[in-house]
Amino acid sequence: MNRIVRTLMAFVLALVVHPLAAQTAWPDKPVRLVVGFTAGSATDVTARMFAQKFSEAWGQPVVVENIAGNSGAIGTDKVAKAPPDGYTLMWSGNAAITILPNLQTLPFDPLKDLAPISTALSMPSIFFVNNDLPVKSIAELIAYAKANPGKRPIWVNKDNDKFCDKNPSTTPQ
Repeated sequence: MNRIVRTLMAFVLALVVHPLAAQTAWPDKPVRLVVGFTAGSATDVTARMFAQKFSEAWGQPVVVENIAGNSGAIGTDKVAKAPPDGYTLMWSGNAAITILPNLQTLPFDPLKDLAPISTALSMPSIFFVNNDLPVKSIAELIAYAKANPGKRPIWVNKDNDKFCDKNPSTTPQ
């Protein structure tokens, strides 16, 4: 009886341990980190900094691949269509997954085709104006634009609400 129990336990142990032993540690090959912007952009630079640290931590190369265009949407589409194996990751700002879906039809659905796994950093946006413009804050910029409608530093097209750097009514065609 003792022999049967030991044999049975060895068999059960083999069934449990074998699948666990067959699983490899991730990653066991290079990881692709897609950046939807050009090399040298702020998104690319931060991706390369993190890729280096990921490579060190994971013991595998993390290769940054720039697939620029349409505010990051082209690279994001490549990630959305990549095999779901964890070897293609997206390093992105938020335009391609939050803003663009509201402005145009994209070949991917960020809510269905992508899964957020972490927020890695937060980068502020900064407004600058020409130093000769007599404003020092957003409130002053708005007041200046209202007081000087022909001299506005920015212009909003009332037909489609897009920002332009020049008023098309004063720009030669």
